[in-house]
Amino acid sequence: MVAKANAVPIHVRIQQQIVEKQQRQYTRRMASALCATYQIPVGDQLVALLTTSPKARTNEEAVAAWIDSQLLDPDLAISTAVLPILTDLLGKKLHSISEGPSC
Repeated sequence: MVAKANAVPIHVRIQQQIVEKQQRQYTRRMASALCATYQIPVGDQLVALLTTSPKARTNEEAVAAWIDSQLLDPDLAISTAVLPILTDLLGKKLHSISEGPSC
């Protein structure tokens, strides 16, 4: 059997999977922190308002999906640096949701 010339080595794929898992874990922690900051209740009331992701079934998962949609690069260092900005943006989004549609 001949390996394909453009095949990604197994160690590189494993490293990519580890990085992706770390990024998902960090995003979940950020979502949890934002839910605590804004006292977002357990439930699913915000899912349809924050994301179109079919994977989001809870408010916290919706916040995590919203975070992913706001970041062009999910790099952990960048995410940490922009957390204050994300906090402000989510606050504005929640405020607009609570006010409802404008007339």
